[in-house]
Amino acid sequence: MEQEFGFSSLIDDLKISIRFAIKNFISFLLGMIGVLIVTALLVGVFMAISLSILTLVLGDFHNLMEFFMDIGSLFATGNVLSSAGVLFTVISLFMMPLAAAFFVAIGALFGMSREIVESDGTTVSGIFVWYRTKFLSLAAGGVLLHITVMIPILVMWYIAIVITQTVTLTGAFVGVLTSMSFIWFVISGGMLSMMFPAIIDGAPVLQAYKQSVRLSLTYFDRVFATWLSFVVMLFLLGSPLNLGMPAMAYYLGPLGAVVSIIIFVFAIILLPALSIALTRLYMMLTAEGEFEDSDISHEEHSDLQLVGGV
Repeated sequence: MEQEFGFSSLIDDLKISIRFAIKNFISFLLGMIGVLIVTALLVGVFMAISLSILTLVLGDFHNLMEFFMDIGSLFATGNVLSSAGVLFTVISLFMMPLAAAFFVAIGALFGMSREIVESDGTTVSGIFVWYRTKFLSLAAGGVLLHITVMIPILVMWYIAIVITQTVTLTGAFVGVLTSMSFIWFVISGGMLSMMFPAIIDGAPVLQAYKQSVRLSLTYFDRVFATWLSFVVMLFLLGSPLNLGMPAMAYYLGPLGAVVSIIIFVFAIILLPALSIALTRLYMMLTAEGEFEDSDISHEEHSDLQLVGGV
C-alpha cells in the first residue's frame, strides 16, 4: 500500500473512480432504480404498518385524524416549546427507519463498487445480491449513521428554537446554524465514510463503525481529502440546479434544458464514483491488515487486486 499521499495521488484516485463510474454507468443506474423501487415499497409497507398500529392504539381512524389535528394545533397556538418538541420527536423517530431503508440502497451501491474495484466490472443483478445478503447490517449501519450525523443537527436546531422562542428562525441566526450543520455533516460523514465499505467487507456493524473512525483519524488527510472532494463537487453541481438552472432553462429554452440535463447526469455519475473511491481507499488502507480485527469475516475477497493500481 502506498503510504505517501499528495495532491497528485488524490487526482489519480478521483480520475480512476469517475472513469469506472462512467464505464459502469448503465449497471449503476438500472441497479439503483430497481433498488429504489424496492426501497419505496418497503417504506410504504412501514408507513402502512405504523399507521395501522397507531390506529389500533388510538381506537379508530377518526381518533387517528384527531391525533394529527392536535399536533397541528400546537403550532397554531404558538406554543413554541411544545411545537418544537413534537416536531423534533416526530422527525427523529420517523426518519430513523426511513433512513435505514435509504442507506440499505446506498450500501448496496458500495457492494457494486467492491465488485468494480476487484474485477473492473459489475452487473445490474449484483446490487440485488448485496441488498438481500447485507440488508440487516446495512440497515443497522444506516440507523447509526442517522443517529451520528442527523440527530445532533436536529438537537442543535431545537436548542436554537428554545433559545429564540420561535419556530421561524431568520437572519444571520439561520446562516450560523446552517454553517454549523454543514460543518458537522462534513466532519461526521467523513469519520464514518469507511463504515459501509467495512460492512461490505464482512465486518459487524459496530466493528465497522469503530474501524471507520480509526481509519479516518489515522489517515485523516487521505480519507477527508477524498470525502471533501466529492462533497465539494456535488455541492458545486447542485448549486446551479437549485439556483440558476431553472431560470436558465426558462430564458434559454432548449439550451438551458440541455445544460441542466448534463449537470444532472454528472451528479448521478458522482454518487457511484464516491462509493468506488471510498471502497478503493478502504481496501488500500486495510491491505496490510493493520486495522483488521479477528472477528471480521472476509467474504470471497481472497487474492485482492485493486483495479487501476494502488
